[in-house]
Amino acid sequence: MAGPTVYVTYPDVAVTVAVTSAVAEAVENARVIGLVDNDGTWLDTVTPSAARLVSRRALLAEPATLELDPRRLLAAEIVADAARWPGDVPGALGRVRRGAPQTAALEEQDASVRAAVQAVAENAEKILAAGGVRLEQRGWAADPVVLLAPHQLAAVERALASALGVAGADTDREARLRRLELAARLPVLAARAGWTPTSAEGSVPVLTTEDLQQLAVLAHGGYQVVSRATDNATESVNFGREWAELSEVDQRSNIAQVADIPVKLATLGLTWRPAELPTVVAFTPDQVDWLAEIEHRRWAYFQYRNGRPGHEWNVPWSELGVRQEYDRSAVRLIPALLASVGLEIVPLG
Repeated sequence: MAGPTVYVTYPDVAVTVAVTSAVAEAVENARVIGLVDNDGTWLDTVTPSAARLVSRRALLAEPATLELDPRRLLAAEIVADAARWPGDVPGALGRVRRGAPQTAALEEQDASVRAAVQAVAENAEKILAAGGVRLEQRGWAADPVVLLAPHQLAAVERALASALGVAGADTDREARLRRLELAARLPVLAARAGWTPTSAEGSVPVLTTEDLQQLAVLAHGGYQVVSRATDNATESVNFGREWAELSEVDQRSNIAQVADIPVKLATLGLTWRPAELPTVVAFTPDQVDWLAEIEHRRWAYFQYRNGRPGHEWNVPWSELGVRQEYDRSAVRLIPALLASVGLEIVPLG
């Protein structure tokens, strides 16, 4: 059976060569290609028969590579990503037709969905530029953009709405949330399509990977607090586990929770800014209820996308009862979490 094709490239060519050999030895039936500046120089350094080195110039000259237009690849990534979300709520592009579970192909979609996907893919550079992100066609960057600040998301959402032909006066909160969610994922989808998203000159830095990890640990601590207050209403074993004891999926669940903070703030017309002594604001009760409901839905989607569609708490918000407090507590904690990394919440604009 044919295995995957894996491309390997690092700024340090010696690392590329070593990893190419290691992957070829570790992954059965894989075709592993290391991209180097001069394949002749390194030709004899890769031993497994399944591995080979190719110069970047030679790869770019291959007919199959020339056909890999990043816009076409992005369109495929966008529709595939949409299929990995539950189909109970239409996404920003409409209802996506699925084939096998969590898969979809662009050519199998209704004309309206195809047109929406292609409008986003064809205008991706302009859409992300609205949020201070450049899409460059280079293989590697020390600081690729994967997380946008709330004000960046709001700008990208407006550009998305324009590309999709949505009226400027659109006040549908759910529809805007769907576009904000797509805006948040667009840099990663563009990277999968071959672009490198980088910050435009003068754009404000966002949370770092280290910040996200720190906030995720604090978010888990907040979960433990509400678990004690509700006598562990969800009956989860994670209540008594410290961060290091959580499974990889549960750690990533916490990271995904804090990575969604920009979307939540943008839905309320808020953003953040650096501050030496951040002011910790409090959300209104109505804001807490709205954010808690969309946090529960985000959590349920994460479970669905990560192989847990049958999780016992993957139920509608209205059926959670006292367990709604877990989500309310999580969103009430957002201002304090941001303050811990030197950010305070302010109105957009």
